[in-house]
Amino acid sequence: MFPSSPTTTVMNETLLTKGAVMVTATNPRKSESDRPVPFDRGARTIIAVVVLGMITTVLDVTIVSIALDRLATGFEVPLTSVQWVMTGYLLAFTAAIPITG
Repeated sequence: MFPSSPTTTVMNETLLTKGAVMVTATNPRKSESDRPVPFDRGARTIIAVVVLGMITTVLDVTIVSIALDRLATGFEVPLTSVQWVMTGYLLAFTAAIPITG
């Protein structure tokens, strides 16, 4: 690969020659540990469930936020009172996340 001589030293994949320019040596072949590991089927299933759960949560919060005005009109109460519904809903949902995992 590199000519060996008494004035050449290889350290940390860098070729140093006395009185010469520093040249970086690279290995064209990659080892097995350098290749990315693909996800197995179980990991893909877990990722899919988590992503679907997050999408459902965002959709559900959006629906409740949009419905606040109609809830206030239907129950004939001020909007500030109905906003507590959203706060309570989010607090209950946040408390349920650690329990359900």
